[in-house]
Amino acid sequence: PHCLTPAPLLRAMRRAVWNAVNALRGVDETINRKLKVVYCSRSTSPTRSLMEEEELLLRIKDEIREEGLHAEVILFEKKTDENGKSRFPLEFIMDTIRLFQSADVVVGVHGASLANIAFANVGTTIVEMGLEGLSQASHYRHLSQALDLHHVDVFLAKDARSLGAAGVTLREGELESVVEAVVGGLKIRKGGEIGNHSEL
Repeated sequence: PHCLTPAPLLRAMRRAVWNAVNALRGVDETINRKLKVVYCSRSTSPTRSLMEEEELLLRIKDEIREEGLHAEVILFEKKTDENGKSRFPLEFIMDTIRLFQSADVVVGVHGASLANIAFANVGTTIVEMGLEGLSQASHYRHLSQALDLHHVDVFLAKDARSLGAAGVTLREGELESVVEAVVGGLKIRKGGEIGNHSEL
């Protein structure tokens, strides 16, 4: 079983990381000035690649436009070298921290990229497409609760391969649930003062 880190330690870690990046790069005055959706893609991963990803991204962008929310949708993918191995140079790490700190909504299939919600601001909406009833897959929900993020679970279709499935699909009707959660999260953030959610 996963060991769940206590909330006070997670909050302290987030503050320490934000402070470290600010010390290296300076305070980013543009963070949270524009609504932003970060979509964590697993299209290049050997497991849990979402089969409806292209359709989902189109629907999210269409709904954002129809609602007049003027939000930016950013595709986040892991960085790899020419051999397909993950690479995490310092600049990429700092860019990633700033990206998730500035996100209003984060969307993704259960996987390592969602660990970056540890850098998200209070009130950010997290839409996790995961497997229902799988206790070892509950750590991102715990992270959201510890850091005062708004966590929305949307479930994938059942698959005997569980987390090891190469490709995954959403349950019938759940694609629209993801779109609704994204738009709802943007509306919540738009209703408040963008940029007024940092602990700094």
